[in-house]
Amino acid sequence: MKYQFIAEHRESHSVEKMAELLGVSRSGYYAWKERPESARSREDEALTERIRAIQERVKFRYGSPRITRELSREGTRVDHNRVARLMSAHGLGAKPRKKHRVATTDSKHDLAVVIDLHARKVVGWALGTSLAAELVIQAFLMACITRKPPKGLLFHSDRGVQYASRAFREKLSAWGMRQSMSRKGNCWDNAPAEAFFKSLKTELIGGHIYRTRAEARTAVFEYIECFYNRVRLHSALDYRTPMEYELITA
Repeated sequence: MKYQFIAEHRESHSVEKMAELLGVSRSGYYAWKERPESARSREDEALTERIRAIQERVKFRYGSPRITRELSREGTRVDHNRVARLMSAHGLGAKPRKKHRVATTDSKHDLAVVIDLHARKVVGWALGTSLAAELVIQAFLMACITRKPPKGLLFHSDRGVQYASRAFREKLSAWGMRQSMSRKGNCWDNAPAEAFFKSLKTELIGGHIYRTRAEARTAVFEYIECFYNRVRLHSALDYRTPMEYELITA
């Protein structure tokens, strides 16, 4: 059917041009498209529900590229433009984080993370009220206890005083690690960590101010341990999760 052909190729060719080449009218196509019995309409409806299910599973944190990849992983190969169109039409885009104005004395938190560069997996993290040496040591020790790294591993960080402190360097030495620090003025040298914090801010925190440290820690735990490492598709890993990438490259 000519109208069906137009519907299947509208993401890559203009409706007007295809209608002209096929000898049909644009108005006729759009009238067909709006019919409840239209196959395309039924397909769009089913696809929209699958998109909605994915967004509900990831708490509306995905844009159209990751939704398209998730659909592909589930066995449905679909054009990205079609996914983007349906998401826009049905309000299924990533939800912006609402800003909350909650005044408390325990609402400011800093976060230190240790990332396994191979799989972009967060293997250690700590939350506190100041980004002091104790905080980065907590994150470092979590990573060491969890991963049990071999001696000689390279630990890279920015040039923060926390990582240059005697206390932290002693921990590195105790675990047999070598230290590496970002060069001055090199904004790409610590890109994986910067990418993580950008995702954390966009997908979890936004303008939210947590009432207590416990509330903040619970939210961060859920984001890192339940979502970021296990569910979130990472573009740097060819849209695999860190845990999947570790398994296939083990």
